[in-house]
Amino acid sequence: MEDMTTPEQPRGRNIDELRTQLRAQFFQWREVHPKAHIHALLDLNCPVAQYHELHPSNLSQRPIERHMEAVHRPDLAHEPELLPQLLQLHVAGEHGYPDEALIDLTLECAVARCRSVNGAYVAGWLCTDALPTAAARHLAKSGVVLDKSQARQRYLPFFEPYRLALLAGDPAAAGFLRRWLGPIRHWALIDTAGELKVISAPQQDDSEHTAPLGREQFASQARIATARFVVMAMTRAGIAVPSEPELRIDAAMRQASGSGLHRTEDIVFYALNVFTLGPRWAEHPQAATLVRQVASAPDDQPGLAQLIAALPDAVLDEMAASAHE
Repeated sequence: MEDMTTPEQPRGRNIDELRTQLRAQFFQWREVHPKAHIHALLDLNCPVAQYHELHPSNLSQRPIERHMEAVHRPDLAHEPELLPQLLQLHVAGEHGYPDEALIDLTLECAVARCRSVNGAYVAGWLCTDALPTAAARHLAKSGVVLDKSQARQRYLPFFEPYRLALLAGDPAAAGFLRRWLGPIRHWALIDTAGELKVISAPQQDDSEHTAPLGREQFASQARIATARFVVMAMTRAGIAVPSEPELRIDAAMRQASGSGLHRTEDIVFYALNVFTLGPRWAEHPQAATLVRQVASAPDDQPGLAQLIAALPDAVLDEMAASAHE
């Protein structure tokens, strides 16, 4: 479900810039792929209030009703009211967009909730030659992956903006991404920094076309549960979210885990210091000592934040000064 605890607006581009970018992207898609359709993907598992203009009950009342197609993700088979929906914005051959305001509504909603790591109501926009039924059917099956660590198949909603941005930024996942996109030529989303990110299907490589999701990709997807707390902490503290935030937050958490830290609060604190002090903050001798101490200590012992806070100001200043060296 969508995290509703981070309501502050992101410090990305303003909505007018994003609107211009999105329209330009749509125009390019239509020019290059005249037989393609454009949809928004609404994730009803991350709902909006019933009075919201994008709520399904209100979409059906718009002057120009647009087709919606359910994505029958298997893990929600018994909760059909939560199924994602493809919302048609442009049909191949149409002149322009029958409902311009609807596009703006989807963008505004995506921007407002871009800090929601656990999914967003407007997950993104996609360009495909496939009919809605075929595109929805593909999205329903392509998320089923074999998780070797659990020795079972499971469904992962890779259409969630954070998940997809993380996957698209990993060159080792190019083969899987190609298979996951399938008939979808392009996918646009608003990332955690409030920027428009466009993902295009990688060039097909027969050797990678059916590549499964690797162990490292499963690990990065699993770290999203902790990334949520990092993003929440950054938002509450007013820390600027960097560019390519999904990749950089994951790298910071991976660095923390590689140092032996395992408690969520310690990993979050370590990652926050990467963005506030610098990537090498933990190389300071006293910081390194405390990281090792916390990594080997029982869970009921003081955390890294408490121990770092107890250091003299002079040491903290040294730590900050050396973090970028």
